[in-house]
Amino acid sequence: MRSRPLVPECKGIEGVKGKVGTKWYSAKSNMIPGFVSCEACYEDYILTNRFSTNFEPSKPQPALDTWACDIAAKARLSMQSCPQRNKALTFGRLVLCSGCYCDQVIHTGEEANWEVAESFTKSFDEDVRCGMGIFSIRVAMSRTHDAKDFGLFWTAVRKLSDEKFCDDDGIEEGVWYTLPSNPRGFGICAGCYFFMRKRDVQPISVKWRCCFSVAHPRFRQFMQKLLEMYYTLDPTSFDKFATVYTSMHMDCTICPECYTDFVRHSPLAAIMGLDNTLLEASTMCEMYSPRMRKLYKECSETSPPDAGPLLTYSAQRRLVWTNSMPQMRMMLFRVQMALNQQQLLNVTSSYYNQAGMLQEITHGSTHTYGAVGVGYGYANMDLLQGTIYAMAAGASAASCLSDSWNSSGRLLSSASLTVSFYE
Repeated sequence: MRSRPLVPECKGIEGVKGKVGTKWYSAKSNMIPGFVSCEACYEDYILTNRFSTNFEPSKPQPALDTWACDIAAKARLSMQSCPQRNKALTFGRLVLCSGCYCDQVIHTGEEANWEVAESFTKSFDEDVRCGMGIFSIRVAMSRTHDAKDFGLFWTAVRKLSDEKFCDDDGIEEGVWYTLPSNPRGFGICAGCYFFMRKRDVQPISVKWRCCFSVAHPRFRQFMQKLLEMYYTLDPTSFDKFATVYTSMHMDCTICPECYTDFVRHSPLAAIMGLDNTLLEASTMCEMYSPRMRKLYKECSETSPPDAGPLLTYSAQRRLVWTNSMPQMRMMLFRVQMALNQQQLLNVTSSYYNQAGMLQEITHGSTHTYGAVGVGYGYANMDLLQGTIYAMAAGASAASCLSDSWNSSGRLLSSASLTVSFYE
């Protein structure tokens, strides 16, 4: 108790260099490979229970190496992952999830400028978007850490609070910026702007989507060109890319083979603005589907030919794909992760049970062991631990089955939508 106030506080997941002289503890004989605890966490969490006998002072830390306390890392990992881009946001008040606050703010000296958002923390019926799920905020925070100047971040936040939010669905009556060549279809909203003011006038009640929105189909390509411009200080490559690609409509893409075999000689081909251009990104051909080919023929046979219904239906198909396939893949991923966890727990349980039985046969026992919720009467700690892991494996399987049943309705709905997509 007398020595604890003299021990330096834990530096968290950012770690500390060896030249600081922090005292570290690790499991005896490296039984937990790579695990280290700083002296503060050792005294606060390990020394207070019987497991402290399994720890010893760690090997010396090299002066230039940075070590992070694994006790602090465990606390960080226990936090929920960042929700990123949820559906609702009150942009007048910037909020961060607990994980991003821990990663981006703690140990920066800016903690006094933040407070717990009680109204959001205690709310069960309100969706909030973490600020780090907003592209412009993420860029500002990254630049702040690079420059070690939080003034840059607060300047960006104040400016963004005066602008319309860069929504995935687009912005009505926004302020737009573009490149000097003013490429057709290219525009950056005021919250993300880097260039000159756009000359085109946005129609009333029509939404334009910012090209730097993460929902834009060419967002990844634009970011690559933006980084190239940043490092070379030359916007020529970005300008050429935007001029070529933003003028291309992504509502209905047709591969060269389908264009040659099916589209080329149709009356509709002349008015669709088809370009023989190589797309670097992964793109789906719309004409592989018999239903789409039938609709294309119907649009070609009208007088005059009208591509409107085709483009509308193509956009609807892409929306169905976006709303169904990611959910199905996520459901399957979660089930697979639960099964992997169950297998690991079963293997671990078998290991401890075998070790416990071997110890009982070899040395016998004079005491029995037990725990609340598990039971009593185990000959040694290994047999008790094996039972604990077995129970955890059963709980993991039950949780997997429960999640599968709860998701079955959504899965069937998504499956029916996907079947219609492939027709």
